[in-house]
Amino acid sequence: MRAFLTLLLALPVMAAEHLNWNNDGAVMDHLCQAGSRLIGKSATTPKKTLLSQLRRKQCRLDLAAEHGGALEPADLYARARRGIVVVAGLYLCRTCTRWHATVASGFVLTRNGVIVTNCHVLKSEEPQTFVAMTSDGEILPVREVLAANEADDLVLLQLAGPPGEALTPLPLAAGEPAAPVGTRISVISHPERHFYMLTEGIVSRHLDWRQSSGTVKRVAITADFAIGSSGAPVLNSRGEVVAVVCATHAVFAGKEHGKREPQMTLKLCAPVDRLWALLAR
Repeated sequence: MRAFLTLLLALPVMAAEHLNWNNDGAVMDHLCQAGSRLIGKSATTPKKTLLSQLRRKQCRLDLAAEHGGALEPADLYARARRGIVVVAGLYLCRTCTRWHATVASGFVLTRNGVIVTNCHVLKSEEPQTFVAMTSDGEILPVREVLAANEADDLVLLQLAGPPGEALTPLPLAAGEPAAPVGTRISVISHPERHFYMLTEGIVSRHLDWRQSSGTVKRVAITADFAIGSSGAPVLNSRGEVVAVVCATHAVFAGKEHGKREPQMTLKLCAPVDRLWALLAR
């Protein structure tokens, strides 16, 4: 086993600058190989340690202040993409003995490597440790949890690094609500390992959502997302984060006859004011 892992760590890893983002399989191979190298160097933090830090409720950060005018979708995508990351949970396969990765989404909050994603991403069953992949293919270990609110399903993570260069943060929208019903929005995420996909829609509702831990604030949107999109930013036309992707809720008809006919899927997000609540000011 140890010899096999040593061999895996010795395999060549595709240089980030040569990564073909149109080939999702190649991106996954790069992610898993580079992640396994970090594990081999003991550079990552165990999931158990990260979960123990979810009790941290607030932190103080220096946020990006860059706000501009409305952007066309292509320009918004080009600008915002640099601030969006792949949050990957690495686990050792029981059958092939290689390191594999689960994929979720997240975004950069500060230049020194603080990112946002969902708490449930850290609590997923398979991963043993976590890394983040930037939009230029760099793989950075998740070092620690800075602050979290499990009811809101939001967590701030500090990445180790990046060495020698700053990350590109996304600005947070202000106001309450930051995006009224009817606001045009975009989501950039990684649904089912399809990396950096742009979808568009509107804010369709603000609601109080009942769940087992209590009632929380949610924003419903019409922009599509799926498994792997958890933690992605919901952006207004200026590229400001107005909400964070959390979950979907399927609506069915015909339950009384033992049938479950799918009718629509609610796309539920945490409003940005719940993210502001994690920041001591």
